[in-house]
Amino acid sequence: MTFIQMKKYYFLFLAILAFISCNSDGIKLTTEAINSKSCKDCAKVSINLPKATGNFVADSINQHLNDYAIQVLNYTEEHTSESIKQEVENFVSEYQKMKKDFPDMAAVWEATIDGNVSYQTEDLISLQLDSYVYTGGAHGYGAVSYMNIDAKTGALLETKDLFTDFSAFKVLVEKKFRQIHNIPEKESINSTGFMFDNDVFELPQNIGYNEKGIVLIYNPYDIAAYAEGMIKIEIPFDDLQNNLIIK
Repeated sequence: MTFIQMKKYYFLFLAILAFISCNSDGIKLTTEAINSKSCKDCAKVSINLPKATGNFVADSINQHLNDYAIQVLNYTEEHTSESIKQEVENFVSEYQKMKKDFPDMAAVWEATIDGNVSYQTEDLISLQLDSYVYTGGAHGYGAVSYMNIDAKTGALLETKDLFTDFSAFKVLVEKKFRQIHNIPEKESINSTGFMFDNDVFELPQNIGYNEKGIVLIYNPYDIAAYAEGMIKIEIPFDDLQNNLIIK
């Protein structure tokens, strides 16, 4: 290898190193508030979500959050918004249309979305997202969601990609669930009133991280009646041993 070739590869190596460093260290997360205009007989929207800055990974994170908020607020699914602010305006407008058609309607629509960084390392950003939407009826609907994001690429991580043995993780969680809710190992998982499909234990869709370990959330109606509220399970990092790929 000639000196020129060695020099070429040396600078290529430095470029790759700089690229990796920029991806993992250049993300800054703050909070951005987006609220509807305050007025009499208007729908009320309050949004407080993380805002990422720094590089293309930050752009990806912001897009994920943008898509999430739009999905929560989208009442009719007859339109497609490109921004949270536009979807807030659509939510308020849909309420005004409903109020015009049904002037005696007493219910005032409201929506609240709050997000925070529940766990962050050089490899992972886990975001907890709490939402509540009321569009009439006996009560609104509150839910907790998680986003697990690759801190180097900005890609959303699938739950199965977090574990070396996903099946073993599921077995561990079911054991913990049965212990918490006093369901004997040989009894049906629905024997105490839960409503798992086909009487088979399943993990929730909402799985994230906090400083202690893995958090799993069943939202209202997922496996129980609304009155039971949110059902939460926490698995400490120590219990997962070497089963976590990203920590």
